[in-house]
Amino acid sequence: MPHRPRRRLAGVLVSVLALLAGAALSTAPPARADSAVSPTAGTFTVSGKGFGHGWGMSQWGAYGAATKGLDWREILAFYYPGTKVTALPATSVRVWITADSDASLTVKAAKGLRLHEPEADRYVTLPTGSSYAEWRVRRSGSGFVLEHRAASGSWKTRSPGLAADRPWVFDSSADVVSVVLPGGAVTEYRGRVGLVASGSSARTVNTVDLESYLRGVVPAEMPTSWAKDAVRAQAVAARSYALRLRDASTATGYDLCDTTACQVYKGAATTSGGRRTVHETSGGDDAVRATARHVVTSGGRAALTQFSASNGGQTVRGDHPYLTARKDPYDGVVADQSWTRTLTSAELTRQWPAVGTVVQLRVAQRDGQGSWGGRVQKIEVIGTKGRTTVSGDTFRGRFGLRSSYFTVSASARWRTFPRTQQVTQRVTVASIDSRGRLLSHPVTGATTLGSPTTVLADTSRYRQLTAVGDWDGDGVQDLAGLTTAGRLELLRGKPLGGYAAPTQLGGSASRRAVAGVGDLSGDGRPDLLVITGGGNLWLKTGDGKGGTAGDRRIRTGWSRHTELHGVGDVDGDGRVDVVVRSGSTLYLCRGTATGLAPGQKIPGGWATYTLQGPGDLTGDGRVDLVSRTKDGVWQVRPGTGTGSGFGSPKTLRGSGLGVLPLA
Repeated sequence: MPHRPRRRLAGVLVSVLALLAGAALSTAPPARADSAVSPTAGTFTVSGKGFGHGWGMSQWGAYGAATKGLDWREILAFYYPGTKVTALPATSVRVWITADSDASLTVKAAKGLRLHEPEADRYVTLPTGSSYAEWRVRRSGSGFVLEHRAASGSWKTRSPGLAADRPWVFDSSADVVSVVLPGGAVTEYRGRVGLVASGSSARTVNTVDLESYLRGVVPAEMPTSWAKDAVRAQAVAARSYALRLRDASTATGYDLCDTTACQVYKGAATTSGGRRTVHETSGGDDAVRATARHVVTSGGRAALTQFSASNGGQTVRGDHPYLTARKDPYDGVVADQSWTRTLTSAELTRQWPAVGTVVQLRVAQRDGQGSWGGRVQKIEVIGTKGRTTVSGDTFRGRFGLRSSYFTVSASARWRTFPRTQQVTQRVTVASIDSRGRLLSHPVTGATTLGSPTTVLADTSRYRQLTAVGDWDGDGVQDLAGLTTAGRLELLRGKPLGGYAAPTQLGGSASRRAVAGVGDLSGDGRPDLLVITGGGNLWLKTGDGKGGTAGDRRIRTGWSRHTELHGVGDVDGDGRVDVVVRSGSTLYLCRGTATGLAPGQKIPGGWATYTLQGPGDLTGDGRVDLVSRTKDGVWQVRPGTGTGSGFGSPKTLRGSGLGVLPLA
């Protein structure tokens, strides 16, 4: 597969545990609210579709449509119904080069470089040679001044013989001007590049033929190795969008910018650190030539051809008749565009501290189009001290979600089913049976479990296994295993069940116990706690890609502690907590901003019990503790939601329960 397009928004210019979880125009059902969702083990799962806003053309959808045989005209007709494709006369655009942010314009000297005064249509050819490595135009009062310097010399003023109170523009006989950016990189732009006054400051603006401009846009917006008709549809959409922005612009001195606030424009090439990177591609150039001067129009003017990376199978109604809400059968043809993100109560609380510890999320309003009732328009964040309602886009932006097309569920500890299969159980309990198989037991009632599913056929190489949530960022539950030789390994979960071959998680110290504890470090990614043979407690932070971001020792003197269990947010303060065993005594160590607080004894004698923290098994919104006696009796101790930890045990019933809980 080619690389994924930029997860971007072409708009108008103005973890702990993963969830088990015909193109006709449609009439929107009434927007609706969802039921409030409480976290499991302090976490929520956000499951969504698509990348971006969903208006107009889906770039992944265009790729899918092209593989189904649609040509570029048919692709545009599908995504912008009721429009026409029209050939317009050649024209140009003025692009604000935002990376040149020092209020001056510096260019590399080159043969044929000229300074132009457009208002008087006068040119001055600039000299080259050892004394003229670079030329610079900057503001001087209300006017402009021209300077030059050698490669190692200071700037010297030179009078070009042009009116100093009017804008000046560099151009070249090669039709390329090399702009020196503040960081030292040099970007080559086709056409002319000038400095335009902006109040007391100034902006660098590239005036360029529209077709040349597109050569620097199309490869930045879509991989040009994709199907030709998809890339050609992108070229026409980008051309139309640029013209629409230009025609609607009220800015002084420029028409559009070079970032995702307009559409990405990289110029012809950039040299940085001695390496030259060409931005234009043969596939992009082909798309521009094949569609030359063709524009999507509506009502006699260029249409607002908005586009995003993926709409998740459902376009969004926009502000124009051709931006319709409809099912998109092409968006998922090449690749599934669904995604999952786990959010902790602590993450939410940090964003909205005024509501107290976040205990529920409720989607209050959707747009009525597509799965779950459509994209989220409003979501309510409910805490122990109050509540607040924010827009779906605000919520998306706070947590870097790929779109506002999502649903919220309570997280479950195990994911053994395809992403599209809906599973209603709150969590699952895991056990290892007498044959060494790792089993997953769905929760069917407050104290009852359903028939198990085998998720790992052989656990003999491990003396301990622990759930670590979505360690590699692919939306699927992973495991960490401590081998009989003391090595720490990652077992990546597969989307359709099972685990990939183990990979090393690094580190050389001897290890006595390990536990997946959720996001203890507060960086939004799951972590591991490890007790070493020397009695030190280490926090191993995940990098979200399947590796580790670092190790930090957070406790010493833990030689007597033999077990760790990540149980989630026991006391309801928004931070994950840990249960620790020392002989026959259990301690609850509360999560803090810097690690773990000293342990608080959990009442009872625990010598004959093996333990597991599955999350909210009983369904009351509090995390619970599961145990098994040496006689094979499984019990659940409901969480109290306070520092006292857990209540009295209740017998847990179910078929096929193994001989050992997962650590």
